Formats: sequence, C-alpha cells, structure tokens
Amino acid sequence: MQVNLIRNTAVLSEAKTAASRPAPPQLGSEKDFSATTALEGALAQVPDVRDAETARTAKLLDIPNYPPPELIQKIARLMAENLEAPPE
Repeated sequence: MQVNLIRNTAVLSEAKTAASRPAPPQLGSEKDFSATTALEGALAQVPDVRDAETARTAKLLDIPNYPPPELIQKIARLMAENLEAPPE
C-alpha cells in the first residue's frame, strides 16, 4: 500500500473553505417568485386578439371566392399525399 502525503498546504485551506460554505436551501423553503409575478402581470396586459389581424380576416371573409378553389384543391392534395394510415 502506498500513501501519498499532501505537501501543498494551500489545498488543505481550500478544503476547509469548501466545508464552511453555507448549506443549500432545504426543500420547502421560501422561494423568490418576484420575476414570475412580474411576467404574469405583463402577460395579463397583452391583448388576446390583435385588432389588425381580426380586421384583415373580416375583409377576407367578405370576398365571395376566398379562399380560391384552386388553393383549396392544392391544400387538399397536399393533405392527401401526406395522409398516414391509422394505427391498428
């Protein structure tokens, strides 16, 4: 058996410093949720609907041939080409 002695005393002081660090918080201790509260407040002020997009959609729906039949056919073809068989 071989025993290696520590000749560098700086290593010993670093080990003592590491042992004197504060312990991590215990489970169930109080947490700081101030950032979460601020984010929730900011999100509450954002409107759910964008007025410009709603107005644009309403105008498109007033067009009798919107969406054009050709576009509907192209979308239907793409969907049919990528249709997968249902799982058994």
